[in-house]
Amino acid sequence: MRLPYVLPMFMLVFGFASMVTADPKPPRTGVIDRVVGVVGRTPILQSEVRARARPYLTSPQFPKEPSARTIESQVMREVLDRIIDEVLIETDAKRDAITVSTEEVETAIQTVARTQNLSIDQLLRAARDAGLDENAYRAEIRRHVLDGKVTSIRVRGRLKGLSDLPEASRAMRVEQERRVWLGELRRSTFVEVRL
Repeated sequence: MRLPYVLPMFMLVFGFASMVTADPKPPRTGVIDRVVGVVGRTPILQSEVRARARPYLTSPQFPKEPSARTIESQVMREVLDRIIDEVLIETDAKRDAITVSTEEVETAIQTVARTQNLSIDQLLRAARDAGLDENAYRAEIRRHVLDGKVTSIRVRGRLKGLSDLPEASRAMRVEQERRVWLGELRRSTFVEVRL
């Protein structure tokens, strides 16, 4: 008849033992990362936006006074908008198998170095000083090359008489049409901003 007392005693002993062996400090909880945007089925994480904004936010030209918080949120929003455009362009490029090869990235890096009168090592060092490691810089160049290829295919084909315009006007007209095209992509794709 001691059975009814065994269960409470069992629970008390093992409950106490688990309290003694448990970590005295509860685990730290908090937000590690969060989704700040979604394009189609592609989430955009706050850490990605922060990493891409770091060169702007750590620049010597970035203000240090209290109004910098407002400017920082504007920079973060602009970077998020650019990432959204890049995801839209990447998705459109995948649909038609438009790719960027390693050779195209290397050629673009050589071109940037040449126009800046720098060696490739100096260019990569300057990128590192701006807050981009070599992989991040190459990824940035790859995105620019892909953007150029897709813009050339999608946007320039929509414009008539482009070759008759002066170079400055041509570039401005292409950028205007690119914005229209990206607006159409945004309207036809699920885009959510949570920043």
